[in-house]
Amino acid sequence: MVGFSWTPGCPVGRTSLRYLTVNFWGFDGLRSRGAIVVNASIANQSAAAFTHLYEQRFRIRQMRVMDSSWGHNPKGPGADDYAAMQADNTSAFNCRYVGGEESRKIWSNHAHGTAIDVNTFENPYVDEQGRIYPDPWFLTRRSRHAGVFASTSSPSTQAFTVQGFRWGGVWSPPDFQHFDVAPRKAQGLSVTRVATAPALAPPTPPSPPRPKPEPPGCDVPSGVSSRQVVLVDARGSEATIRACERSGSRYRQVLGPYAGHVGLAGVSPAKREGDLRTPTGVFPLRGGFGVNDNPGLGAGSWIRVDARDVWVDDPRSALYNTHQRLPVGGRWNSAERLQRSPAYNYAQVIGYNEARAPGAGSAIFMHVDQGRGTAGCVSLPAPALLSVMRWERPGVVMAITP
Repeated sequence: MVGFSWTPGCPVGRTSLRYLTVNFWGFDGLRSRGAIVVNASIANQSAAAFTHLYEQRFRIRQMRVMDSSWGHNPKGPGADDYAAMQADNTSAFNCRYVGGEESRKIWSNHAHGTAIDVNTFENPYVDEQGRIYPDPWFLTRRSRHAGVFASTSSPSTQAFTVQGFRWGGVWSPPDFQHFDVAPRKAQGLSVTRVATAPALAPPTPPSPPRPKPEPPGCDVPSGVSSRQVVLVDARGSEATIRACERSGSRYRQVLGPYAGHVGLAGVSPAKREGDLRTPTGVFPLRGGFGVNDNPGLGAGSWIRVDARDVWVDDPRSALYNTHQRLPVGGRWNSAERLQRSPAYNYAQVIGYNEARAPGAGSAIFMHVDQGRGTAGCVSLPAPALLSVMRWERPGVVMAITP
């Protein structure tokens, strides 16, 4: 946290913060454990609220402390809240200004550790200018999905409000993901405009002003010339995924970084069928498919799959590494069914082995992350996946590097 979500000059000291570990139910229906940091004054209230959510089996995407893994906030102090929102992360303390209004230099209640954001993608935030974070897609579809705070009377919302939290969903403009405890002078808490006095300035001379930094660069493999690149940096079965765009002679990061996964056995330049490895190299991103409707894929067509849709993985079949429909009719001996939820709620074909060399690997997709390594695909959390899909344009490629 130090140097990212907490730095000298923050309105609360580290001794006033508490680290909470929390059990929750993931969108995959499995029990998970996460962590948040809150002000000591609301630690018990926060623990009680998340206990109620757990008892309700309320779904939470992920819960990770705001630390160096998120990078620096590009618009002011603190860790990068925008990256965390894109990844649908639930978090609390982060010494930052009010989101979307950083130029006013007003500390957010998150900077005091008295605010919690839950399921940011399912519960968007609207700023004073009407901008929607992290994505507008859920704003009109919220009531039909898990992980949503639908109203003041919903049990999930009341899990917090009965503990004394305010819900931002009733504000104008609304902040559906946000719960906080109103600042109280008795706790020494207040929403404070940042002064220019030395006491609140960084202890060392500031580097270039943070409000408008250069976008992070992307280390795209040499020889790539596509305007858009989805960059996958693999470490074992884990991966860091970024959406990058060419700007002049360099590439800059426009989405991410996102934490995702590749094959259970890592990556390889010599993939073989069934080896649980993801191929390395640069591949075009083709059309998409899914159990759900087209979420707005910007590159390629979309197929809504049903029980008859398969991807042939039989190296001896003339239809190897292609999408087909049942019945088999003797055309192959094995194929992967595509009506798989939640992994294939949204998926996109990675254009690997398009020559269909027998045994070189098949059915390599970008799809919804399940919290573990894949059989050879690239996966990332659904909110991040949808953001990437909507950003894409024809000609986009994926670069997978070890």
